[in-house]
Amino acid sequence: MKKLLILCAMFAIACNAPKTDENKGLGEKDTTSNAVKTGADQDEHGCIGSAGYTWSVLKNDCIRAFDEIKLMPVDNHGTYRSAAFLLFNADQSQAELFMPDKKESLILDRTSPDKNIWKNDDFEVTDNGGYVIKQGGNIIYNDK
Repeated sequence: MKKLLILCAMFAIACNAPKTDENKGLGEKDTTSNAVKTGADQDEHGCIGSAGYTWSVLKNDCIRAFDEIKLMPVDNHGTYRSAAFLLFNADQSQAELFMPDKKESLILDRTSPDKNIWKNDDFEVTDNGGYVIKQGGNIIYNDK
């Protein structure tokens, strides 16, 4: 009987103990932290950045750019050290380029229907059996 009373007392104390990070219940929100929770960072289009989604102008939807065509920097000691990503609209008249240092994607227009070249003021994408991104005439990315 004495052991039962001790167990009951220990149980009552444990139930009334203040919650710490180690014993917080599932589903409870941590209101003391300023950290952004996964999924709580929707942009103006509703894309959740922490889940890898970004807005695509050409697709008019949230996409995961890393699921598209991946291009790697040609010179690892240069300006670009992270991958760039590329996608096209349905008729390939436009390309959308996601660069690691740009907050928004870049739209490039096809120069002519019979050439696989897309350009904007700063960048050029070509497809001659493999995608290449040029800036100022210099190759900065390719898909090799």
